[in-house]
Amino acid sequence: MSATDHDSGDGPDQPAASQLERLRRGDADAWEEVIRVHGARLLAVARRIVRDDQLAQDCLQNALVQAFLKIGTFEERAALTSWLHRIVVNSALMALRSRKLRGEESLDDLLPAFDEYGQRRSESGLDAPTPEELLERADAREVVERAIDALPDGHRMVLLLRDFEELSIQEVAELMQLTPNAVKIRLHRARAALKTLLERPPRRAGTPARARLGARIAGLAGRYLPLMITCREFDGFIMDYLEGSLTGRERLLFEIHVRTCGECRKYLKRYQQTLSLGRTICRKDDESLPPEAPPRLVAAIARARSGQG
Repeated sequence: MSATDHDSGDGPDQPAASQLERLRRGDADAWEEVIRVHGARLLAVARRIVRDDQLAQDCLQNALVQAFLKIGTFEERAALTSWLHRIVVNSALMALRSRKLRGEESLDDLLPAFDEYGQRRSESGLDAPTPEELLERADAREVVERAIDALPDGHRMVLLLRDFEELSIQEVAELMQLTPNAVKIRLHRARAALKTLLERPPRRAGTPARARLGARIAGLAGRYLPLMITCREFDGFIMDYLEGSLTGRERLLFEIHVRTCGECRKYLKRYQQTLSLGRTICRKDDESLPPEAPPRLVAAIARARSGQG
């Protein structure tokens, strides 16, 4: 969620005019209050991105110093927490880039498979835990975080920024230095791969002869009938369907396919449940600031203030 998404006016995340003036003056007590109110959540954001406790604390410190230096640009109609959130995300991304992103390993083995007619290969993972069942497990957070961490950094970052930090596609594109279309492609692949990782071990059975015949008929129909699409084409529509950006005709084709293809209907349901599970678990910010953190962070801001003089 970007800062511009918030309405104007005072609110729980909105600094009062007097507090804002104190922040702009570099008042230590005012900045310590901001740190105590928002610091734990901001630390959790940084940690999700860099996956290292000490580096996350460094990112938070750098972000707060940057916030102090840029407080004059803060627009009072925006929410302070959203403004700080964006600065922390930037700081964490810069730290990650300085350590170099992990190589972009292929996700092909984690993505849906289609036959020669563009129809979805049956997934025999019916005994895999559903997202609802995973949520009930004591180690649910560990399982989900481990699956997310298994994604290549370029895909992991797009997933985190869009689905968990709630940035827009355009904002993610700007931060990741990608085109919006490239972000959509990575995001869809990351979501699909996360679904597979949470359902492991993946076991795809061979397609029975009757199912192969049905797939062939459906594939041929998809080529020649104007209101039918193949499973492969359906997969290409999922991202824009969830973003609400399909045209009227594309949405009609998508919904007809959902009603007529049991495999894709099941896949879409699990896909959406996986997103919901990730958001539910990974946005439970149970991070806490170390006791020595607020004074250390305030001291860093004070050094930045003295450097301005």
